Amino acid sequence: MYYKLHYSNIDAGRFLWYTNVVSAALLKTSTDSMEWMFYGFFGCAVTLFGVFAIPTSLGKTAQYAWFFIAYTLLNAVFYTANNIAYAALTSLVTKNAKERVEMGSFRFMFSFGTNLLIQSITFGLVASFGGGAAAWRMVAVVYAIIGLIVNTISVFSIKELPEEELNEEAKRTMDAKARLREMNKLSANYFYYLLHSKRGQKGLAYLKNRGITDETIKRFGLGYADIYNDDLYRFLKSKGYSDEELKDSALVTIDERRGGSDKFWNRVMFPIMDVNNRVIGFGGRVMGDGSPKYLNSKETTLFDKSRNLYGLNFARSSRKKEIILCEGYMDVISMHQAGFTNAVAALGTAFTSGHGTLLKRYTENVILSFDSDEAGQRAILRAIPILKEAGLTVRVLNLKPYKDPDEFIKGLGREALEERISHATSSFMFQIQVAAGRYDQNDPEEKTKFQHEAAKLLSTIEERLERKNYIDAVSREYYIDAKDLEELVNYYGTSSYATAQRQQNTPRQSERRLQQSEAKEEKRKQPQKLLLTWMVNEPQLFEKLDGIIGPDDFYEQIYHGAALLLFKQYAEEGAVIPGKILNQYTDLEDQKKIAELFNTTLKISPSPEDRDKALNDIVRRVKEDSIEQQMNATNDILKWQDLIREKANLAKLHISL
Repeated sequence: MYYKLHYSNIDAGRFLWYTNVVSAALLKTSTDSMEWMFYGFFGCAVTLFGVFAIPTSLGKTAQYAWFFIAYTLLNAVFYTANNIAYAALTSLVTKNAKERVEMGSFRFMFSFGTNLLIQSITFGLVASFGGGAAAWRMVAVVYAIIGLIVNTISVFSIKELPEEELNEEAKRTMDAKARLREMNKLSANYFYYLLHSKRGQKGLAYLKNRGITDETIKRFGLGYADIYNDDLYRFLKSKGYSDEELKDSALVTIDERRGGSDKFWNRVMFPIMDVNNRVIGFGGRVMGDGSPKYLNSKETTLFDKSRNLYGLNFARSSRKKEIILCEGYMDVISMHQAGFTNAVAALGTAFTSGHGTLLKRYTENVILSFDSDEAGQRAILRAIPILKEAGLTVRVLNLKPYKDPDEFIKGLGREALEERISHATSSFMFQIQVAAGRYDQNDPEEKTKFQHEAAKLLSTIEERLERKNYIDAVSREYYIDAKDLEELVNYYGTSSYATAQRQQNTPRQSERRLQQSEAKEEKRKQPQKLLLTWMVNEPQLFEKLDGIIGPDDFYEQIYHGAALLLFKQYAEEGAVIPGKILNQYTDLEDQKKIAELFNTTLKISPSPEDRDKALNDIVRRVKEDSIEQQMNATNDILKWQDLIREKANLAKLHISL
């Protein structure tokens, strides 16, 4: 293992140089850490005495040199060697992240307490030895001896884990991610190959008809998924990937009866890349009127929809001062092909605060280029507060009379779009425009209602000068007397309306709404969690649920992983051993969630009838959710029919404990 230590300032001092050397040496092996901790303190003991034993026979310059050398060796070399080794041992005695945190905390508290004690008693000890240089040397000797004893006991009390046990899980996790990355890359190359083969003529013709050039196809790695629904499955199997790996990839579904089937087939394929140009997922589009129009990879260990944006790998390097946020893959591709290399899109999911935070890393300005239909306008209104909360300046692109950027470019060309971008509307004026569209401006009563709504929106602007400028802009745009509008704005500003709106849009309120949304999502996952906990508490359920519930029915990523391990363990050992499973998780948050599954005691009525009812209700909910997920993920008519029948049969389900 290689460690690269970078410092921005080479002249930061010899201390850093010594620290780097020692750190690199310490981190070589686990055995080295104990040795450095042990021998390092002998150096501390000697140099501690040396600091207080400066020979009086030396000249002033030599005495200063003696002190400097002794003090530097004590702090920059030997103490650093001992302390880094001491700290490193926490990672060598346990692979449990929680235990590492606890050990680090105890280490800090002990260190702080020891330093406080030494500072409190040192002067008293010096005085008791008679004071002066001799007394200080004697105290230094006492501290050195005590330190040697304590350090030696500590070293020989430590029992390190074998290196292979310590690194096994980390290596397994890294290997799994590496295998998944390689699988995604192979799949993208295969889709690209198919697109340019005889089998992909339909997909290539579709892209050409959409005006996509060969250069753009190559740049974005566009491809084609074959008409056969097990084509990719057979290809990846031929490359040595197991069914379990293929299931985790989200590219393939494994069915006990039907075998492997592709998630994507008979679709134009869009590889999704992270900011480092690595393929992390896929999007697929039908070449006709099929449903769903777009199909996206489910989330994996590599792919998090809320933390990635399509096209960001290119847009991050754009020289444009803003990023254009579009709705879909084709919009981004059309924009890039026309020269707007700063375009990105959300990945088949609603725009979230995670997306806003991600954009903030690369720009201060965002232009929204959503569809000009009603759904697109609603999406813009939802995105504006999220982007503003992330600290971004937001403008809105007017694409009318066209629906999306792709149609606009084909209709009016690149130059016209460039002009529209330069005159993009501020997010606030867009909100006013949307409000105006809801009222008939030729009807006095309707117009009055609009003016009141505009005044309410204006009253939420806290900064006085900004509010005045927008009052002037709205009055000019909609022929409202500026003085009358200002009076109306002041009226709402002094009422409870503006305060309530501002509070509603504060980060705290936004966070609360997000928490409520997360709580709702957690409630949806609850049946999966409850069933797993019940199965852990009562392992006989594995046999009761055989043929009814399997690992794939737990579609939530964290629960799916736990279910795979639990079912495998019970099949091999005939028992559930939580400790073995918990040790396979290195991420602290994952550990907490899995530990909660194992340690929760279910409060279930002792009545056999009530227990049976509760179990059947939970199993039905888990199975229904699983079936719904499968139905949303497939276009196979035969599989749809099977799933519908399976869902209908759930009403007859009865499991008796």
